[in-house]
Amino acid sequence: MTATETAETLTMYQMVVLTAVFALTLPFSWVAPTAADWGAMVVNGLGNGLGQYLWTRALHLAPTSRCAVQLLLAGVAIILGFLVWGDVPTAALLAGSAIVVGRACSCVARVARR
Repeated sequence: MTATETAETLTMYQMVVLTAVFALTLPFSWVAPTAADWGAMVVNGLGNGLGQYLWTRALHLAPTSRCAVQLLLAGVAIILGFLVWGDVPTAALLAGSAIVVGRACSCVARVARR
């Protein structure tokens, strides 16, 4: 879709779909947010929106296989989280990260062979 859509449009599609999906969970866990919660949600939303836009823009500017190297940072983040903060990763996190990092390694290896 990067050939026919702008980064802004693709980011908006992603944000709308994620908002709709997450809104479906509200009846099961709604708790009224405090003022501090609202502030945290706004900062988090702006940061995530900017990050998603920059990632989508990167995919417009460079081949996906070149951007895949950034996905390797997921593994580094888990290791640093454990070493610095003592966060013990769950089995689900490790499984999902293994898929993401494995795919990134596959893309990097494919580019290296060229």
